[in-house]
This record gives sequence, structure tokens and C-alpha cells, in this order.
Amino acid sequence: MRLLVEMLIVALLAAFLAFAGCAGHVSQQENLTEIVYPDFDEVWDIITRNHLYEVDNTPAYKLKCSKQILTGALSECLHDPYARYFSKQEMQEMEVNVNGSLIGVGIQFLKMNDQTMILGVYKGGPADLSGRFQRGDVIVEINGTDIQGGKLSQVADLIGNEEWVPIRIVTSREGIRQEPILLVTKKVDIQSVGAVDLDSETIYIRISEFTESTPRQFLEAIAERIATELPDRVTAFSQASHDVIVDVRKNPGGVLTAAGLMSFLFAHDASDIFVTIQTRFNEVPMRMSYYQESGIPLIPGLLGGLRVVVLIDKETGSAAEIFALFLREAVGATLIGKQTFGKGSIQMLYSSKSGDGFAMTTAHYLVGNDKVPVDKIGVTPDIEVNMSGAPVAFGDDLPNDFPEHIDVSADPQLKKAFEILKFERKVTYAVRRK
Repeated sequence: MRLLVEMLIVALLAAFLAFAGCAGHVSQQENLTEIVYPDFDEVWDIITRNHLYEVDNTPAYKLKCSKQILTGALSECLHDPYARYFSKQEMQEMEVNVNGSLIGVGIQFLKMNDQTMILGVYKGGPADLSGRFQRGDVIVEINGTDIQGGKLSQVADLIGNEEWVPIRIVTSREGIRQEPILLVTKKVDIQSVGAVDLDSETIYIRISEFTESTPRQFLEAIAERIATELPDRVTAFSQASHDVIVDVRKNPGGVLTAAGLMSFLFAHDASDIFVTIQTRFNEVPMRMSYYQESGIPLIPGLLGGLRVVVLIDKETGSAAEIFALFLREAVGATLIGKQTFGKGSIQMLYSSKSGDGFAMTTAHYLVGNDKVPVDKIGVTPDIEVNMSGAPVAFGDDLPNDFPEHIDVSADPQLKKAFEILKFERKVTYAVRRK
């Protein structure tokens, strides 16, 4: 067994398999009871040494858990709602969700009525650039292999996960077979950030999840909308006077360090951006300034001149909750919406040599100098605003569905955020005139 690269906050693991497959990873669960998990003694040793709570280590209980790890009942064994086993393919999908990128042709697909149907394509990927694929198209053939009636895992295997591999795909549209198209696999970023200008001074940014590529996408989205014609982009950031509405509603979380890095850009004092990791043995501070290797200009307060409002709701969880708290505590951001989900636990993801693995809860996190708890509590907004429908900018949550224009009046929470920023802008302008 080996520990994966970093500590992850994996939000709502129980819902993990609801994710649709995309160019090399799939969403349907294999028959786990047919898999024999190797080296359970080693697995059990990891569990008993690292779980957040002490585990019954008697031989009888160990035997019970060894039978449950593959049947989806590991959470029952450990009394841990986030503990579960992952097949090799699920581990690959988890890695995609953490890294924020995949290697493939950039097609998001699912199984429907025994057909492999295209949900969408990832922006900038080979399928998107070809202009040949539409939502609802059915994949019928890959590299000469008829996949009709086959499993999603067959599609993933045929596409593979290596770069620069030619893939010949045949689809049908409304029952009519289309001409084959040849694509070449490449690394494709999964877009987790969408942005649009609400007016000349207000930027709306939606973050759907936190992956390792989210900080870069976030900074790029802002850079595209402020004065970047100056030779020195850092100077351009420091001179910007825009307001930013950051929307983390329905964001289940993701990679903690990504949320920290993005907060780091707003904070004038980097020491404010840290969490305390609370295991069953001790408490350890984890400062975000330790993680500065992401390739973006991690200058404390780089975006500190921007006024910020954060939108939250009951589906805001984990790293997204931390991000909201960071911005409120460190830069005085106003939080608008509803009480958040309240997931303040940390899951560690382990993998075996054969590629499968499991996750379990190993710690709680406490936020900031005051060690604010989140688990089963959530984050309370500064201004509570009810919603009668879905947020206006969410569409079907597909990569290319982010709208070019948003009707602010159709979203009460967004409308309130916009009104607050406009009011603060007027106050600031009046003070400056005096």
C-alpha cells in the first residue's frame, strides 16, 4: 500500500459514483464482490493506526471488516459515512477529479438504454476542437470495435490514458450513422471555473469544485477581465478596482490546498490562511503558504484590492466551506446565502499496487486562528437569502454550459450580492471625493 500524493478533502464520497464517465473514466460501479482484496493485514494495519476514531482490533472484528471492504459496507464496519472501497477504474476517476485534468479525447459520456451517450465535451479538448460532437450523440464504434451494448469500462479501455494515441470514433445522431472521425489523445483540463462580467466593475466567478488546476483557472479568469495591457501583470492586479462575486453554491469541496492557495491571493497576511488538522492523537497546523508550487504568482494580497462577496448554500461543503471562511476571516468578505453543509472531516485515500484502493476519515479540520469548527455545523452566512429555484448560472453543469450573460434579477442571492457591492462602491467613491 502507498499513500497518495497529498491529503485530500473528498466531499460526499458516498455520492462519488454519480459522476459521469469522461474519456477514460467511468461512472458505473463494477461487481465489487467478485474482487479479492490483497494484503488485508496491511490494510487493517493502516486503518487501525490512522482512523479518526479508535477501531476494535480484535480478530473477530477484523474478520468481519475484511468481508465488508468489498461489499460497500466498509463505512458500516468503521462507523464512518465516508469510508469506502474504490475499484481501479474508480481510483482513476478520483485522480481525474483531484488533478483537474484527464488524458483522452475530452468526451463526457454515460450509459443510457444500453447505449453510450455523449453528455458533453470538455472545452479545448480534441473532441471540442473537432466540432463534430453534440450532446445526445451515441458512440457506436471505437477503433473498429463495436461498443453497442458494452460496458462503460470497455469505452474507457479503448480510449486509454496515454497521450498522442490516435482514436477513431464513429457516432450516430438521431439514429443516423455519422462519418468516422480521427482524434489524437492529449491532456485535457477539466474546467472548474466559469466567469462573466456583470458590469464594467463586477466579475461573477463560479467555482464548481476545487481541483489542483482550479487556482490557475481562477487567476486566469480574473486576469482576462481586468486591465492586463500593462507589461507587468502584477502591477495590473494591484491597480484593479473591480468587485468579485465568488459563487461556491453546490460546490462539494475538493482539494484543500487549492482552496487555500486561492484565499492566499486575497490575504494581505499569509499567516491568516491555515487550518488545524485534528487527528485522534494530536493537532497540527497546516499553513497554505507551504504550498506554492502551482505555477501561479502566489503573492500574498495579489488580489487584495478587490472587494469580495461569496455565495454559499446548503450544498457548499468541505474545501468550499474553508474557502468561504478564509475569505471572511482574512479579507472581510461578506457571505450571502444559506447555512452550508457542514463537512469538516478529512479523508485519506490509499491505493494498492494493483490500482484499487479505499478511503477513510482520518481527521477533522479547524479553520484559522480561532480554530473554527465546521463538521456537522457548517458556515453561517452574514446575510441569509432564500432561493426558490436553482441558481441562474448553473445550467446542466457541463463544461461548455457556462452562460455568456446572466440575469442577476432571476437569482435572489446573486442579486443581493450585486446590490451590496454597488452600495459599497458608492460609499467608497463618496469618501474619496471628500
